[in-house]
Amino acid sequence: MAPENSSDMSKKLSFKRIGLGVAVIIISGGGLAFLAGYGYIALDPGIIIGFTVVLMSMFVCCTSCTLLGSYSSRMSEYQELEDRFKDGLVLFEEQEWTAALEAFNEVIGPGKDHKRALYYSALCYEKLNKSEDMRDFLKRYLELQPKDKEVWNLLAQAHKRLFEYAEAEEAETRASEL
Repeated sequence: MAPENSSDMSKKLSFKRIGLGVAVIIISGGGLAFLAGYGYIALDPGIIIGFTVVLMSMFVCCTSCTLLGSYSSRMSEYQELEDRFKDGLVLFEEQEWTAALEAFNEVIGPGKDHKRALYYSALCYEKLNKSEDMRDFLKRYLELQPKDKEVWNLLAQAHKRLFEYAEAEEAETRASEL
């Protein structure tokens, strides 16, 4: 089996899993100390508690170092993406919609989780009269940022252009509630 790199490892580690691991260590250590205190286990409860604290600290430290290494390895990638996003903004300001759209789509990535790039991509699609794509990108943006009144209004416009009047009315209602 090939060794995993730090980004693969960080995908498997999450704050919930780390918390669950710490909880298991604390509960099992506390339970063993309780049993030792009542004489069911022939160990000193203080030693068990001390060992539990050391084990918990080691677990948290190791997982934190793994996550930190993973995050720091992605910092250069993040800077490259932000530079490309800025290039897209320049193209957007110059009304080069297709070129700006290409830049924003590179930044969005496969997970489509870069909110600003999603927003500007939708605006490019609006300028290119591609309402279906505009609608799809605005919907994805709203999955990430549901309390954006301006984007709900833009989504309503996209729905109207596509003759989706029920969806447009729903989007307008959501915008008015914000």
